[in-house]
Amino acid sequence: MLRPEMHGFFEDEVAKLRNTYGDFILINTNFNHINAFYPVQGLFLPVTKPGEIPKFGRSARGMTREFAEGFRDHKQGIFENFKKLIPSLESAFPGYTIVVRPHPTEKHEVYHDIAAQCERVHVTNEGNVIPWLRAAKALIHNGCTTGVEAFVMHLPAISYRATANDYYDCGFYGLPNQLSHQCFNFEELRKTLESILSEELGTVDNNSLIDHYLAARSGPLACERIVDVLEKISADQFRRPEPALKDRMDGCLRATTRRLIKRFLSYLPDSHNRPEFHRHRYPDISLAAMSERVLRIKQALGDSNELKVKQISKETFQISPE
Repeated sequence: MLRPEMHGFFEDEVAKLRNTYGDFILINTNFNHINAFYPVQGLFLPVTKPGEIPKFGRSARGMTREFAEGFRDHKQGIFENFKKLIPSLESAFPGYTIVVRPHPTEKHEVYHDIAAQCERVHVTNEGNVIPWLRAAKALIHNGCTTGVEAFVMHLPAISYRATANDYYDCGFYGLPNQLSHQCFNFEELRKTLESILSEELGTVDNNSLIDHYLAARSGPLACERIVDVLEKISADQFRRPEPALKDRMDGCLRATTRRLIKRFLSYLPDSHNRPEFHRHRYPDISLAAMSERVLRIKQALGDSNELKVKQISKETFQISPE
């Protein structure tokens, strides 16, 4: 969906965003390790007693305690920088709206509290990030995947690294930072952003890096490549003997067991399978809205084939020829 030929799919949304927010600077956060929607999803669980050693949360699984503690402290430092950055940006750029888009698995309350003290700061993670990147004048982040998406879409991005530690930054977040203008204090960020907004500065010159990591920037679309692979798998299956009845029953049992376990977990506190967490990350979409999106994709691709959309379940749709 980042490809130029797909930009038409988002044009109506881009126009609405620009009409609603005017000229805006987009801040994308990714502090789910320390500001998780459910505390259990973070690096460490909250302690209940003074001096208690915190237990690992889900994000710390597979890490050593030394690494997890250092990573937590590093992310906390960046988090504090961004909390100060938001009102400072509003003051420094009075002609622009500041839109804060939290990570889907973050709590939003801290950002709403900051916005309540400001006049032109809005907090939302509504919809797909792509139209927001298309509508924004610039992106500010720290190690966020949207830094890569912004680069591909030719939106200048700034990685705000007032707290920097290459031990963590280069491992986890190297690519999006390298595809952005890296600023290590607010004054450097302010000057860089001024140059971007005056169109004196564009994206960084790092096409060789993105070419190494990102495929399919031209040629067949990703969906076409996926279908090609699926068709090959399907064709190969006809040349293979059918699995034995025992293997089929074993597969069915495993799938049913997994489904029942997920359903059971959805009733547990702090589970990432809980319905409210799914709604937080993936809001419901109606059949009419899905049909409208299919129509927009057809228009963007110049496809004249008639398609029908059928809702199979609350979260599953079937798209097939008429």
